[in-house]
Amino acid sequence: MILGFLKQLLGGLLGNDASAAPAPQTNKTRRARRGYDDDEKVTTKGGSSSSASSIEPIVDTTELTAEELGKLHRIVDEYHRTLDAAELGRRENMMAEDLFLMAKEAWQDEDYATSMPMFCELALMGYEEAYAYVGIAIEFGEAGMEYDSQLMFKCYQRGIEHKIYPALFRMENYYFDHEKYDEARALYELAIKEGWNKSYEPLMLGKMYEEGLGVDTNLDLAIKYYRMAYNYKEPDLEAKNALERLGATYDAEEFDLQLPQAVRFQPAGELYELGYEETQGFKPNIPLAVAYFVAAAQKGHAMAACRAAQIYGSDRYPIYDEAKAAVFAEQAENGLLQQVKQEPMFAKDAGSAFWWGDGCKKNKEKAIKCLEIGIENGCEHSMRLLGDIYKKEGRMKDAFPLYLQAAQKGQGMAMFEVAQCYENGTGTSKNIAEAIKWYQACAAAPYAAAWDAQQKLNELT
Repeated sequence: MILGFLKQLLGGLLGNDASAAPAPQTNKTRRARRGYDDDEKVTTKGGSSSSASSIEPIVDTTELTAEELGKLHRIVDEYHRTLDAAELGRRENMMAEDLFLMAKEAWQDEDYATSMPMFCELALMGYEEAYAYVGIAIEFGEAGMEYDSQLMFKCYQRGIEHKIYPALFRMENYYFDHEKYDEARALYELAIKEGWNKSYEPLMLGKMYEEGLGVDTNLDLAIKYYRMAYNYKEPDLEAKNALERLGATYDAEEFDLQLPQAVRFQPAGELYELGYEETQGFKPNIPLAVAYFVAAAQKGHAMAACRAAQIYGSDRYPIYDEAKAAVFAEQAENGLLQQVKQEPMFAKDAGSAFWWGDGCKKNKEKAIKCLEIGIENGCEHSMRLLGDIYKKEGRMKDAFPLYLQAAQKGQGMAMFEVAQCYENGTGTSKNIAEAIKWYQACAAAPYAAAWDAQQKLNELT
């Protein structure tokens, strides 16, 4: 049984020489460090901030003692005294499931004074899922609940017995945060074996094997578990970044794709678009994308050659090949400007490639020419990028009009630059009212600068 497994797993922590219990978390940190969101999916990671030596001994049963039951009863009784007779009567007629949903809703609203007594009442009624929340309340001191390591572990172990994921999540995190890596790893592996896991458990195993936390460093196993997390139904961004960091986003053989003959007969522009689509989204299909880009480049598509050069020139992929990257970069260098003249929609991407030397040789003059074509065709991104180039060169009087044009067309990053120009009087006259206006516009736009704009508004208003 799972309880027997836990007894064996936790046996190494049994004893009578444990030091004092850690202090509960402050109100400021509790909500952010519970470990999962309202749907019980993993979001932030964390746990008690105490040292490993402060873990107290664990009992080998999940049955509550009379004293522990008395604690829960006192919490419930004190809460019931705050309710009028009508509300008490309504509660008595409620189904346990309805009471649990009511408690959980209050908990999600951070109303712990309401939710915790209800979870305690549900636990006394034998509603097993409530134990996980009682354990959380004890660990983080929610609703002023007294820290009791014995009761907390009982609640978490009882939750694990009944396959309640929040209890498993908190307990495995408690071990990891206290550097009890063997115990944490055993619970991560148990979760995966029993099929309770989300993307988080394999992610943490990958981290342990990558960094040698409680195990010998093993990058093959780290990659295995990172891939498991990445391929979960809700892919983990941290796992994606880890795979890229280890150069293992894909296996090399996955890049050896041969497009069907019928597909390769399509026009170069269509092949490029197919490739570009495969680079979008959270889980891009880079092997298929590069196959399309190469096929389009072979038909003379310069932007496709630039994309192929970017992929072959990136050491985050197993197909990193400087020679191939150089071949495609030369094709892009020779053909991008002409393609932009024929198809202005590529102006911003080509201008960026020339400016940064990404996918072709760096060439400031060609970058500016491409961006000027984009500007002539009303491309706000070209306006903003050319403004960035002039700003880098200290030419703010030339940069400001471009930023303003782009901002007026809704380019959020340009809005921030315009606001800064008005705030500081660079490239234009100082005007705090206009600065506030553009910071407000930027803060409401879906761009990375929105947060910075809001901070500026807090300073100026």
